[in-house]
Amino acid sequence: MNRPSEVDALVERLGYRHAATEGEGGWWSWCPVTHENGDGPVFCGTSMFVAREEDGSGRFEPTCDHTAEQIAVALATPAKASSGKPDKTPLALLRNPDPSTARPVRWAWEHRVAIGKLNLLVGNEGTGKGVVNAWQAAMLSHGRLEGDLKGEPVNVLIVGDEDSLDDVWTPRLYAVEADWRRVFFPPQDIGDLDVTTDDGIATLDGWVREYGIGVVVFDALLDNLGSCDAYEPRQVRGALRPLSRFARDAGVAVLGSLHPRKGDAISFRDLVAGSHQFNAVSRSSLLIAEHPDDKRRRVLLRGKGNLSVLPTPLEFEIKSCTFELNGAVFDQPLATDWETAEIDLEDVLPRRSRESKQESAGHWLRAYLNRGDWQPSADVKDAGSRAGFGERLLQRALEAMIDDGEAETRNTDTIPRRTEWRLTTSPPGSSRDTPLPPQLSRLDEPASQSQKEAPVAPVATVATPKSGTVATDRSCECFPVPSRLAGETVCRYCGGAT
Repeated sequence: MNRPSEVDALVERLGYRHAATEGEGGWWSWCPVTHENGDGPVFCGTSMFVAREEDGSGRFEPTCDHTAEQIAVALATPAKASSGKPDKTPLALLRNPDPSTARPVRWAWEHRVAIGKLNLLVGNEGTGKGVVNAWQAAMLSHGRLEGDLKGEPVNVLIVGDEDSLDDVWTPRLYAVEADWRRVFFPPQDIGDLDVTTDDGIATLDGWVREYGIGVVVFDALLDNLGSCDAYEPRQVRGALRPLSRFARDAGVAVLGSLHPRKGDAISFRDLVAGSHQFNAVSRSSLLIAEHPDDKRRRVLLRGKGNLSVLPTPLEFEIKSCTFELNGAVFDQPLATDWETAEIDLEDVLPRRSRESKQESAGHWLRAYLNRGDWQPSADVKDAGSRAGFGERLLQRALEAMIDDGEAETRNTDTIPRRTEWRLTTSPPGSSRDTPLPPQLSRLDEPASQSQKEAPVAPVATVATPKSGTVATDRSCECFPVPSRLAGETVCRYCGGAT
């Protein structure tokens, strides 16, 4: 409902944006009567109610000692310049949470990139931030990215000239099959867009409104923060505040890319380069890094965020994509083979003397297989799961051990067929019939029997390998590791003559 003219007069008189707040049956405002305090005229500032009349006018109901007539006179009298501070400064009325206006956080990428918020993507140079941003833009442009925008093609604005448009971004987006009509870049001659200024935010807001942008990606966020000192907390927070407010007011997801700092880190907060305020202002911060157990792959996980449950970490591989376009051959990196990852933040933080999960799984697997000869792979995986090692992680640890000649596998001739694993050699000074320590021997037992140490059946001791070179000819069929060493006359595994 329109405000009574009396309320408009109060707002103009008090010169304060929130000088009037609507309530039941009228409006709350502040008494405009002034008095002298020795330094000049000051407002009374006491709250009062302006009752709404049927004819649309208002009736003053002050809670101070001033009368309605005094208030009317004050409004009719030109205001005098005040050289002093008011006894009671008019304040905006505080708000209460209202369940009727509550709404959930919306996600451009489910639990990773929030709409209406500032988000970060942190990663070392060469780990694939640009490749992931291209993949994400392509998925959004087709409405295929998991989140609240899935099924709805989204226009994406990519800001930044760290990589040029024609020879980097265009081929990269072509390779990932983005809808190029929905991906936009700033004009070539605009230079760096400074989002710490009103003009910069106004320009960004104009693009978003004109082109219907839903997601804004800053390829190198620091390039767009003007003269901000990245290591000065107050400057960083002040520089990011306009962009954060823009994201909220425009209802778009903003994602900025940053490099991590060099050196060891004990938390994701320590990993973000510059001031910790980058991570503090961001509502969701993602990390992209090399997979600790497979340098060919990358992992992407959320390092900071309290707006939702922690999403499952992802891993992917950057592969070469070759194609012809405009009579030229292009070879572009492509983020592909996305799948969930059995990994967490602790595994990718740059720490010295840190054992990876695969190395831990390898140590556990050696101890488990040391209990006997061939072990059914299903039993090994079941015991490993109870010890905290997933099936994929154990498989990778096994493959590394096979590559190093430490383990081998076979498929049995039984029905049903089953796969079995075993060590090819015993650790120096030990044998396979040596029982495991209690903490390891109980790993594959049901929880209810964890207090009982299961006996380990004696198995024939396998001889320690003799020194020498691997023989190149053999008559036995052992696979996948060499069956004997030079100087041996009987295969260690099948007993066949060599």
